[in-house]
Amino acid sequence: MDQLANTILHAKTLNIPSPFKFSLDDWTIDSDLLLFCKHIYIPDNKDLKQQILHLFHDLPSFGHPGIFKTTSLICQHYWWPGLTIFVKNFINGCAACQQMKINTHPTTPPLTPIPADPSALPFQSVSIDFITNLPLSNSFDSLMVIVDHDSSKGIVLCPCNKTIDALSTALLYHQNVYHHFGLPKHIISD
Repeated sequence: MDQLANTILHAKTLNIPSPFKFSLDDWTIDSDLLLFCKHIYIPDNKDLKQQILHLFHDLPSFGHPGIFKTTSLICQHYWWPGLTIFVKNFINGCAACQQMKINTHPTTPPLTPIPADPSALPFQSVSIDFITNLPLSNSFDSLMVIVDHDSSKGIVLCPCNKTIDALSTALLYHQNVYHHFGLPKHIISD
């Protein structure tokens, strides 16, 4: 028995008021078990508490329920002071639960779309990126990807090599975008 159980049994035996907030009427003895509100009282024994937790949390039939469900399952039969905090700390340390837990606070912000200019001409506002280390095809191992962000949302894929430099990038852009779409009239007018 622990200190709480001894204090409750002593108060019940002598019929004196409970030194705690709860009433002595909440405590009963049934078949040598101390019950609190009809739930088996578990003494201050960490190993016993962990065995109970494993029983209601780790079995395949329960499937690692969360803090609230595990607490609810245990509270149907057992009680001890600080039960909810004990369950929370146990589950926060459970590797399987943490592995399967959904991250409700992602560390990276979601992608924000680039707003389109409704009066833009095709390929006036572009982004360029490279996809590298592709399987060799016609002596190329990479792609230069040019994306129109305003009017067409189209893409132009240009085969290249991973070792491409700035001059070769400009030449690919000139051959594959500038010649097909040209510069907008207001830029040429100078």
